[in-house]
Amino acid sequence: MQIIDPKGDYGFVFGAYREPIAKVKPGEEVVLYTEDAYCGLLTSEDTNREEVLKNRPGPNPQTGPIYIEGAKAGDTLKVHIINIEAARDWAVSGISKSFGGLTPNHYTRMINTSLHEKTWIYRLDKEGMMRHDDFLRFPWKPFMGTIATAPYREAVSTMAPFENGGNMDCPDVKPGNIVYLPVCVDGAYFFTGDCHANQGEGELCGTALEI
Repeated sequence: MQIIDPKGDYGFVFGAYREPIAKVKPGEEVVLYTEDAYCGLLTSEDTNREEVLKNRPGPNPQTGPIYIEGAKAGDTLKVHIINIEAARDWAVSGISKSFGGLTPNHYTRMINTSLHEKTWIYRLDKEGMMRHDDFLRFPWKPFMGTIATAPYREAVSTMAPFENGGNMDCPDVKPGNIVYLPVCVDGAYFFTGDCHANQGEGELCGTALEI
């Protein structure tokens, strides 16, 4: 089994222009380490969110690209998600000013003013719950927020969903399921990251339980 740990060297676009961090054979089982959407910088409820967003290298850091040996343009990559384990015992969520469906921005016009910045830290307890308090608590239901192969020619921001996957934030990208992705370049150039401990059908406040 191959273990792929970027050791902080993450990608922030989906594309075939970054040197692959690993090569994988078809059918090979691998273990991937990922980082949360804040690059691990938002660590407490007292941390200044604006400073974190300003100082992180980019959103949704990706483990990849991973070169799939034998994959040719026109193929389909079949990804089996076997398991997701927490690399730490906490997740972070919150509200960012002018981001997400609850607050007005240039995508979503509203007559109300922007919501205040706020951060919540959730701890994974012995019962398998992500708990902030007795009211804000959710079961551990992890999935990958981003998963994709490289597009042909262009490079796509890790904030975006697109034809090859991307930042879909779909809870169905979870253990036990299979994701089929188009191969547009030889080697596929596979990426994943932005894992979530739980989320509804979308990120209404702009984030999930990032872990």
